[in-house]
Amino acid sequence: MGEPNPARVVDDGDLVTAAGVTSGLDLGLYLLEREVGPRVAHSVERLFSHERRGVVWRAEGPEAVA
Repeated sequence: MGEPNPARVVDDGDLVTAAGVTSGLDLGLYLLEREVGPRVAHSVERLFSHERRGVVWRAEGPEAVA
C-alpha cells in the first residue's frame, strides 16, 4: 500500500476522486474539461464564480525518481 496522494483531484483512468468538501466543484469542472474540453469548463467556472485550485494527478507519464 502506497502513501496517500496529496492532489486535490486524482484521475486513475476509470476512477476519479476528490479530496475534501469543496473539491467537489473542482472535480466536476475537471470532468467537464476532460469530456467536452477546456473552453466549456472555463465558461462554467466563470458562471459559478469559482476558480479551480490544487493539483490534478493523472496515472500517465513516467514515474518520478526519488
